[in-house]
Amino acid sequence: SLARLETAATFHVEAKIGGSVKAGSLGSLAGGIPIGLLGTIKLDGARMTGDVDVANRAAHAVASFPSLFGMTAEVVLVDGYSYTKISLLGDKFTKSKVPASLAGPSTGPSATLGFIDAASQVKSVLESSGTVATLVGRDTLGGLDAYHLAVTVPQDGLKRLVQDAGGAAAAGLDVQVAPFDYWVYVDTLRPARLMLKASSASIGSIDVDMTLTGYDLPVKITAPPASKVNGI
Repeated sequence: SLARLETAATFHVEAKIGGSVKAGSLGSLAGGIPIGLLGTIKLDGARMTGDVDVANRAAHAVASFPSLFGMTAEVVLVDGYSYTKISLLGDKFTKSKVPASLAGPSTGPSATLGFIDAASQVKSVLESSGTVATLVGRDTLGGLDAYHLAVTVPQDGLKRLVQDAGGAAAAGLDVQVAPFDYWVYVDTLRPARLMLKASSASIGSIDVDMTLTGYDLPVKITAPPASKVNGI
């Protein structure tokens, strides 16, 4: 299914998030993208929705955190830059250069997002780490048939996955992940849903229930207008 993800032009993501994380760790997990928050973030009831344009290396995500003063966050990745807006910090975006691992050498139509390269690395680590995937059965997601798998990743392999995803800044993170549930669409073998629980002394704990839909549907992701960006 990870290999099939590479064939997608676009896709849509919906996620429910719970737990409690240390804000300072989020930048490392996002590949060095500045988050602009300190302290502990309570994630209970949090939701995220986003679209990814793989071919044009663009993404747009909006998240809400009801338990954190109703905070919302919005991130746009486009043309090699990230635009981040945190409602508690104002109504304008902060512009930053996207790390090379995400931006890649080109932003042309033939390019793919850096996370696709990361997906290939994840696939390699899964194959070499002793990860076990067990077929639980078949379910229906959004009216589509999906294989339901239970996946267990050995701790050594998990450390390599974290390092591949977060780079040098995440190399020392000690993350524990319980066996998790993963669904794959029967007709395309592309990822459909992921449910996992992770914890770390340096990060906190997080529960994620993420669904991927809308494969290859048209999306339009553009940078915010200059009037909505700090310093422009």
